[in-house]
Formats: sequence, C-alpha cells, structure tokens
Amino acid sequence: MEMLMEEIWKDVVGYEGFYIVSNLGKVQSVERECTQLNGLTGNYNTRILPAKDVATFKDKDGYIKVKLNKAGTKNNHMVHRLVAIAFIPNPENKPEVNHKFGIKSDNRASELEWVTTSENQQHAHDNKLYECQKGETNGMSKLSEEQVREIHKLYATGNFTQDYLSEVYNVAGSAISRIVTGARWKHIYKELYGD
Repeated sequence: MEMLMEEIWKDVVGYEGFYIVSNLGKVQSVERECTQLNGLTGNYNTRILPAKDVATFKDKDGYIKVKLNKAGTKNNHMVHRLVAIAFIPNPENKPEVNHKFGIKSDNRASELEWVTTSENQQHAHDNKLYECQKGETNGMSKLSEEQVREIHKLYATGNFTQDYLSEVYNVAGSAISRIVTGARWKHIYKELYGD
C-alpha cells in the first residue's frame, strides 16, 4: 500500500507573501489584502484576495509552468524549479533540475534532483528521453524533405556532381555527401532505397 506524503508549503523564493509552493508540486497565491485606486471616485479601495491554486500550462517541451504576478510584472516559471528551490538542498550550486524518472509532469520534490548540465544530458541520453527531431522538423535544417528527394533523384542520374548540387541547394558539399550516402536524412534514404 502506497503511503500518502504530507503536503508541506513554503514561500516561492522572490514572491514571498504572494505565492507558496508545495512539496507535491502545487502553486497557490496567498490570501492577501489588496489596495487599489478607484479611477472614478479617486478613493482607494481595499479588498481581500483569497488564496487559490495558480493555473498551470504546458510549454512546447512538456514542462509545467505557472505565470506569477508581482507589482504588475508577470513572469512564467517552471514548477519543477520552484519546487526544487524551495525543498531540495543544493550545496554544490548545480544549475539544473532533473526529473529523476523522466516524467516532466511529476513535480513532486521526491522526484526531482539538482544536476549539472552534463549530468542532465547524460540522464536524458541514458533514459532515451530525447526526442530527436528529424528532417524539416529539426530547427537546424536548411532543406525540406522534398529538396532532399530531389537531390537523391538528380544525383542518381549521374549527370550532377555533389559540388554542383551543393551550389544549387546552397549547402556545404559535406552535407550533400551525407545525404546521398544516407548518413543524414536517413528516413528519406530508407524511403527511397529501403534498409
């Protein structure tokens, strides 16, 4: 039987008195008094803002974030970093927070650890957490899949050199060489020639 962990709350560092974060990965605003100028009457109105859960959203990489507001300035923060800063000692001052089991939505303190950049990359590699972007979905790509197919088609005729194709497609000769040998854009190479 799984034991339920006690939920502990601490101030969000830098937002003391405004937001708290729990060891279970939740973020809440703190109940507080808010005074605002009423533009119509010129009077100041005071009201109590109740404590409430802060809405979360997922970024493009799958990390859970929150938008925190202080003095009219709104900033996005990764929940796992807020939890780690509040609950996990970092005596070596390591810069990154790792999800031990690769589950980006699990922001409990028990599932997180401080790591160096190389430790984080090694963990991702060892656990096959990188989703390698291939083809035109890779932001570094200068060619489209259709252009790579054209390069294969033209080169296969024997009428065009790699240097010529390099000039036509405005990429390095080494890039053309890796395309026609299947070292790059392997999925297109397999599509055209099989395994």
